[in-house]
Amino acid sequence: MIRAFWQTYYVIKHRRIFLLAKADSGAAPCEHSNTTLVVRVTLVLVFLVPVCVGLGFGYLAWTHGKRLERQQAVDTTGVQVQAKVEGTQIEEIQHASTKVGEAERYTPGASYFCHIGVSYTAPGSDNVLRRQFKFEDDTICKRYEIGDAITGRLLLENPNVLILDEGRLHPFWFWISLLLFILFAVLPTVFLIRGLVRKNLIKSEK
Repeated sequence: MIRAFWQTYYVIKHRRIFLLAKADSGAAPCEHSNTTLVVRVTLVLVFLVPVCVGLGFGYLAWTHGKRLERQQAVDTTGVQVQAKVEGTQIEEIQHASTKVGEAERYTPGASYFCHIGVSYTAPGSDNVLRRQFKFEDDTICKRYEIGDAITGRLLLENPNVLILDEGRLHPFWFWISLLLFILFAVLPTVFLIRGLVRKNLIKSEK
């Protein structure tokens, strides 16, 4: 993605030089101005698209990190509890098709998520607490029915922090999200800043 960005940049840059030479030979100033605007807009779009994608992965890495932090907390100081399933629902998300060849289109399979609501009480308390979870594994909703018992762990100092034994997040997903954030957002930004700094240094030397 970074290589494609700089390839596009230099293609547009050389095309711009060609157009400037053509403008010197008699092209209208307004045509040069319009071309410059198109070049700038194209460069901005080429840069912003991967960065926006990277920021999405960055937000995902942040949410995964908070989830892993809660899992580690209950594993360290939490206590085992038994909750009651209050309801389950499977969410289906359809993905848009993408063009593969000249006329072929590829439509990814739908993604399924499990929404499960539970009620529970903390040890030494009669207050009934309720939580709702969303899991990437939809088979959890198929294994449990309303009224079934499901185990988990909670923090005594904060009973609202409940982590079910089902659907725990693997650290792999945090690291892969962080890597994609760096690849799509951080690296293009760093290369862009380095390019601008180098360009300013060259101008100052002249």
